[in-house]
Amino acid sequence: RPAGCDAGSCPLCDARGLHALSVGDKPERADPRFPADKEAIAAARIAETLDKLAAGPDDLAFAQGAAGGDILFAEACVARGVPFQMLLPLEEPDFIEASVL
Repeated sequence: RPAGCDAGSCPLCDARGLHALSVGDKPERADPRFPADKEAIAAARIAETLDKLAAGPDDLAFAQGAAGGDILFAEACVARGVPFQMLLPLEEPDFIEASVL
């Protein structure tokens, strides 16, 4: 904690940062890392983890928003009322082409 910041009095210091990073595979990838047929399993595991952490409105979640785990994570956070911030590493059109479509 920064000097002068007391537990319970600083929302920034008391919030937890939750982050996910996983990009879905493009259809042409020979050896999938995140096959589309595993999406439901991944979503369930993300939900279980957020539940174990008791993630809620006092936390902050962030991810890049790429296809795959980032989007599943964002959806799970929003469903629990966790504030979510998308952080794009590229200009939006370039990011969509590289990591979403």
